[in-house]
Amino acid sequence: MTQSGHHAILVIRALELIYFKTKSDTGLKVEQTMAVILLVEDEEQVRVLADSFLQVEGNKTLSAGTVQQALALIEGDETIDLLFVDLKIQDDVEGGLKLAKKAVEARPNLKVLYTSGQAVTDGMMALFVEKSTFLPKPYTVEQLATTLLAKFSIGSCSKKSGE
Repeated sequence: MTQSGHHAILVIRALELIYFKTKSDTGLKVEQTMAVILLVEDEEQVRVLADSFLQVEGNKTLSAGTVQQALALIEGDETIDLLFVDLKIQDDVEGGLKLAKKAVEARPNLKVLYTSGQAVTDGMMALFVEKSTFLPKPYTVEQLATTLLAKFSIGSCSKKSGE
């Protein structure tokens, strides 16, 4: 599948999620844990779609397309709960790994969600910071939501009313 094919999947899935989230007669009680998420992705279309989904879910997002932009945000005063970073940033196959290491040095409690469309070796995984996990591309919004909730307790957990 081409990159634009992957992007189309994300667009369709995001639109589906927005539609279903706006239906108010579901009988579901939603419990949410919101977070401030720094999204670092050099592919603008992917960044915009992921950013939109995260905001629809109730999170506050900060976005960066370069390592320099991300470092400026990390060094700022804004609270950041999670770094969501592509492993390859601007032709540096380990750009996300290096950024995550610097980010956790500056903010020791920071959680990290790595993503990539490339194969990840055991050697690369050994370089992941603590409190991190990996989500392979292409991912659907459901896969992103499930990962955020299961690994970081970020997101919504729907229950039938009365439970």
